[in-house]
Amino acid sequence: LKAGGAYVPLDPSYPEDRLQFMLENTQSPVLLTQSHLKERFGSYSGKLLSLQLDLEKGELLVDESSLHLSDSRELQWISLASQSSQNLKTLNSPYHLAYVIYTSGSTGKPKGVMIQHDSLFNQMLWLQSTYQFDGDRILQKTSTSFDASVWEVFITLMTGGVLVLSSVNAQRDIDQILLEVERYKITTLQLVPSVLRLVLEEEKLKKCENLRYVFAGGEPLSSDIIEKFSQQVSLPLYNLYGPTEATINTIYTKAHVGVDKNLIGRPVANTSIYILDRDMNVVPIGVSGEIYIGGAGLARGYINKPGLTAERFIPNPFEDGTRLYKTGDLGRYLLDGNIEYLGRIDDQVKIRGFRIELGEIEGTIESSQDVQQSIVLCREDMPGQKRLVA
Repeated sequence: LKAGGAYVPLDPSYPEDRLQFMLENTQSPVLLTQSHLKERFGSYSGKLLSLQLDLEKGELLVDESSLHLSDSRELQWISLASQSSQNLKTLNSPYHLAYVIYTSGSTGKPKGVMIQHDSLFNQMLWLQSTYQFDGDRILQKTSTSFDASVWEVFITLMTGGVLVLSSVNAQRDIDQILLEVERYKITTLQLVPSVLRLVLEEEKLKKCENLRYVFAGGEPLSSDIIEKFSQQVSLPLYNLYGPTEATINTIYTKAHVGVDKNLIGRPVANTSIYILDRDMNVVPIGVSGEIYIGGAGLARGYINKPGLTAERFIPNPFEDGTRLYKTGDLGRYLLDGNIEYLGRIDDQVKIRGFRIELGEIEGTIESSQDVQQSIVLCREDMPGQKRLVA
């Protein structure tokens, strides 16, 4: 980021076609990876940098190569102690890109959301002013391909905390999550509600004595999870809502026991929320409408998709020269100023925090010559356990 670039996280567990599309769509000139993953990117034509860190020697091995030119490979050991300890001169302005993160697309192709430094900085300042992080130990278990990972990383670096990188298995292994929370004296934990439900079923969260903050986000937080949490842990549970297109968290609240509504709360700093009908009129309090987001967190748009950007990021009819993001989420304002989430107006679903356009999966299935037509549904045969059925 200080060198003036934006980062594009690539999850090596993703299908090769998806990774290749993301690289081609962003036209990234440099791919930063590890040597054992190089074969995943066989058709990449830019500069490939493979890094290996030796902590005992304090050295970094940089393997600079091209996958297509065998004579261009260059190996270099860099001593960390020999490098300058001075802070780098920042080459970015607030309006440069900080990152591009891809989300599922209804047309069958993922779409890259472009977030600028000013939007990210607004989010970090809001987090710090609201929760006063100070030397916290944060478990970074969210995949870097999701923007929820962004605040886990940067709030730690900004506030002198410790970032504990979870093992790969911990993202799916509840016992491993709890083991790491206990072993590394984690003070701040973020989980999607479906994973939090499984953690609460183990009834081991009460043993994690160092926890100060527990955040839930990525999918609706049900009242039974809030009830179970309050019975086991004497801490507040914070509910975070926000699409990638509005920089991580947009609306927040402290969860309350005994409330049967799916409350997501109030806007974060420098953010405005409008709930509008089909004619772009503000609906009365208590009436449902589509949630529109304005303010400092709005993305620049979708990379190389000007048509989709214009469709989803529209001129703000209530404030000249600004934009609104059309979320596709339904909600309503309550009398106390809180917002209740009411679901989607389209086929998008969220499963274990994954934002999924059913049309993308249908398109992938129909690309097989053995399939004439497909339909994909989200089912919840057991409460709290959503799955896709094709």
